[in-house]
Amino acid sequence: MELSEESVSKLKSYHNLSIFLAIGVYILILLGGYTKSIDAGLACLDWPLCDGQIFPVDRVGDIKFWAEYIHRFWAGIMGILIVYLFFKSRQMSSIVPRLQQVSISLIVLVILQSIMGGLTVTQKLHPLVVTGHLGLGVLTFTVVLYNFTIINEFVRRDMK
Repeated sequence: MELSEESVSKLKSYHNLSIFLAIGVYILILLGGYTKSIDAGLACLDWPLCDGQIFPVDRVGDIKFWAEYIHRFWAGIMGILIVYLFFKSRQMSSIVPRLQQVSISLIVLVILQSIMGGLTVTQKLHPLVVTGHLGLGVLTFTVVLYNFTIINEFVRRDMK
């Protein structure tokens, strides 16, 4: 398939974003595990804010606060990048149609993960909610990897 220079540039950009998201979502799962393992899941007693603030300055010396806050912050970054991925996939739907379908499923998973993250706090770390949150995280990671394999296969096969 002969692609325009602009299409090649968009595909390379999407490919790079897919690599970053795969690594980023994996790191997010690790951050969640660390947060849970040091018993910091309730370091911020409300959601989406922390102690009613975007950034509670009086908590900067608290390692549990930082674990929870970094986990939330990184989750927000990953969510924004997944929305960005969706818009980029729309630009390439004529070249690699499956990308748009996969990115729509990622949007749904991000919404569900946000809800589960909030419930994890409001339900005071109920084991079923925490398990559901982790399960959705693993599913999100799996779909991010699937997205990467689609674009990587296309790049390796059709952009030589």
